[in-house]
Amino acid sequence: MLMPGKTLLLFAVAGLCLPISIKAAPLTEAHVTKIINDVKIVDPTAGERRAQLQDAIRDQIALTTGIKSRSELLFDDNTLTRIGPESYFSFKSGTREMTLDKGTLLLQVPKGLGGAKIHTAAVTAAITGTTIMMEYLPKHDIKVLVLEGSLRLSVNGRFGDSLLLSPGKMVIMRPDAKRIPDPVTVDLKHVVHTSTLVNMGHGKKAHGSPLPSLPLIEKEIAQQEKGKRGHDLISTNLVIAGKGTKVLLGSEEFMQDLVKRDDVEKHLSSTPPSTPPSTPPPVQIPNGSLDVGPAPTIKQKGKGGDLQTQVKYGDGKHAVSTALVLNTTQDWTQGGATGSIKIVSNDSVTVNSTLKVSDTNSQKHHGEISIESRKTTGPAITISSSAQLLALLNAASTDGGKITFKSAGGDVNVSGTVQADHGTAEIRNNGASGVINLTNATLNANTVKVGALGNNGTLTIGGGTISADSVIKLYAGGSNGTVNFVDDVTLNGNSVKTISGDTVTIIDGKTVTVNGLAPAAVFTNHPNYTGWGGNASTTGTFAGQGASTHPLSQRPGY
Repeated sequence: MLMPGKTLLLFAVAGLCLPISIKAAPLTEAHVTKIINDVKIVDPTAGERRAQLQDAIRDQIALTTGIKSRSELLFDDNTLTRIGPESYFSFKSGTREMTLDKGTLLLQVPKGLGGAKIHTAAVTAAITGTTIMMEYLPKHDIKVLVLEGSLRLSVNGRFGDSLLLSPGKMVIMRPDAKRIPDPVTVDLKHVVHTSTLVNMGHGKKAHGSPLPSLPLIEKEIAQQEKGKRGHDLISTNLVIAGKGTKVLLGSEEFMQDLVKRDDVEKHLSSTPPSTPPSTPPPVQIPNGSLDVGPAPTIKQKGKGGDLQTQVKYGDGKHAVSTALVLNTTQDWTQGGATGSIKIVSNDSVTVNSTLKVSDTNSQKHHGEISIESRKTTGPAITISSSAQLLALLNAASTDGGKITFKSAGGDVNVSGTVQADHGTAEIRNNGASGVINLTNATLNANTVKVGALGNNGTLTIGGGTISADSVIKLYAGGSNGTVNFVDDVTLNGNSVKTISGDTVTIIDGKTVTVNGLAPAAVFTNHPNYTGWGGNASTTGTFAGQGASTHPLSQRPGY
């Protein structure tokens, strides 16, 4: 993938189901100009037979392709259609309407012929003189990519909900989607080099005769290359290897091998190709699923161990407007490099994967992860049990990483691992009745601060471990704030441990174990636990170094 202030996906597209209507002279018929492997003509009146060159496609006659098969059709106005493997294509004579019931389509409409409308069950694409690629896998996905020209994509039945796609932009969505997701940016050079629809030859003649619009596509490639040189676009190693939406994280060796290969069909199978030991295969992203929401802006500077990668999803002025779900592992620490991942959203943010911004071999910089949700109700930030947010450093480092979560009032739910070696991990909810839930979470940093800071804030801790060398602060800081321990919890390290809330409760039968050099300091008006200054209203208690209980009014600042 590439990433400019957008993201470049290195991929080869595969199919889509679409009718097309164009404001120009109607099409009467198309002729078969290329046949590769198993291509058949389907006539409703005469049945199915093998296709032959110059066969006419008209009326209700359809063309179908088998596995590793392709075909090309040329209309009388030089509109060109190339059909990929396992596809079913037809068009209605006297119109400019085409239908791809399944599979893959490349469509090139010459300039000056008017517009085209491409319909699916979910969206309509309006084009002018343009070259596009489409994929339709019934009940699975739709992919639409512009190679040159432009295309406006709209959701059927939702007036005003449309998106203009320019060259290099691709939309990936389910056929039953109610809205169009933000597009990603695709590396057109890799598409042109690897797609068997762009390169319509066969075997040793894999490149065959070029697309008539190839010079226009090459101009768009030149623009992307210019963007790379100016660092507006950054190449990544995210790959969609063929049809579907499965994203792969390719090793450097795999990416180099991808560029070198001439047999493009190897890259269009639904399963990533096996490779010799010298070329490691791509590593599949956890859960095999694609991130939900917009692609980030990625910028890089430096080289080798001094390389720093900055990943941004939105910013203070332009926050992400839709739900963001990160299922893709991001590791920016190769060769001692570091990264920063910053998210600013007006909607919810969910992390299901590993985000790694520094490692024990990182020497020159620390990593940073910050997630801010401005959502005021419902789930705002969720770190699932499968997620790991890591800013690791070696033992000799003194400049630590930083991981922060901030909500404007929506719930913050953390079940995964958050680790910032020699640095700070902070979870904050500023809403008046903001909620933070730590459920079997692992928090590890030099300083750990968790605060539900509104007047009626609630911090609930159920299981897990919180470790720090300097400071642990667990606060429900408002006048009616509540800290609830609902399962056994361990507080580790030689840190100063402070718990503060108008009410602090350890529920019956549960224990908060305090390790280190001193007891935890609890500041509360309602100490609902047994022993250590509690009111014995529950059987929950402290263990290890225990706790000392003080009035809420004496609490130190957060």
